[in-house]
Amino acid sequence: LGGAWLEYSAETIEYATRMGEHRRVELADNSTIDLNTDSRVSVRISLLQRNVVLTQGEALFEVNHNRLRPFTVKVADLRIRDVGTRFNVRKHANGATISVLEGEVELNNGHGVISEHLGAGNQRSYSETIGLGRLETVEAENLTAWVNGQLVFKHTPLREVTAELERYHPFQFTIADPKLAQETLSGTFNSDDIEPFLHALETILPVQAKRNGQQILLRRAQKR
Repeated sequence: LGGAWLEYSAETIEYATRMGEHRRVELADNSTIDLNTDSRVSVRISLLQRNVVLTQGEALFEVNHNRLRPFTVKVADLRIRDVGTRFNVRKHANGATISVLEGEVELNNGHGVISEHLGAGNQRSYSETIGLGRLETVEAENLTAWVNGQLVFKHTPLREVTAELERYHPFQFTIADPKLAQETLSGTFNSDDIEPFLHALETILPVQAKRNGQQILLRRAQKR
């Protein structure tokens, strides 16, 4: 009876970060959660189970595996169960991207429609309307660069680069030329300072950046 009461009475704790902030949370079971910019999780650890809900943003989980006390992350309507692992989850509007760095996770949407395992070095997106996307490979070092305050781009279209930067800064980018938005960028940049990035951008791509308050206009640079 006492054990049942402890299971029922386990406290739910919320952890969150502001825009541009990174936070590491050490849980009572010695697992850790790294929260990326503008992210939020709720955590409930009881005698029999460990449940986390990612309601916003992105988190990196390093789990102290215990098969008798499952560790489950819920995002949208998908449940991700640890099978001895380190994995990253990024929430989107109606789904998420799950990337496994070490070990393995089990994916289950609770409706009996999806139930499969995802191993180390692999990534899958999930949509509540479409289901699981195609299997992709990931490089752990690049994927988790944000933990060290860095962003890594590899032949990434400029429109995706600016969307990523808007997660970390209260700026809004406008790309004046649709063709310019398709230009690709490769490199590693600090996520906490926008000015060095804009300078590098003007050096690497045919781009001129004009900043007006919280608005940043990117247009094609004039040929010299």
